[in-house]
Amino acid sequence: MAEIKYNWIQVFNIDEFDATELSSKSYEVTIAGIGLKSILVTKQFGYSVIYEDTQLVVNFGGENPFVFNGYALYLDEKNNVHLGLP
Repeated sequence: MAEIKYNWIQVFNIDEFDATELSSKSYEVTIAGIGLKSILVTKQFGYSVIYEDTQLVVNFGGENPFVFNGYALYLDEKNNVHLGLP
């Protein structure tokens, strides 16, 4: 099976999100070749990103990056969360 190469886009920083004390927030991100997209971030028991009707969870099952439905989510050492698009 071929490994998917992702284009990574930084969506949000966990520390900055936590400082808002919100349980969800929409971020506007410009994606090359696609344009401006609204990406919803939620915090319940963990952090989730919803993109194109797909929910991705930061470090779900200890996986970093977490890959689901063709998309990926990666948490870097500075608590920045990046969305991976094929």
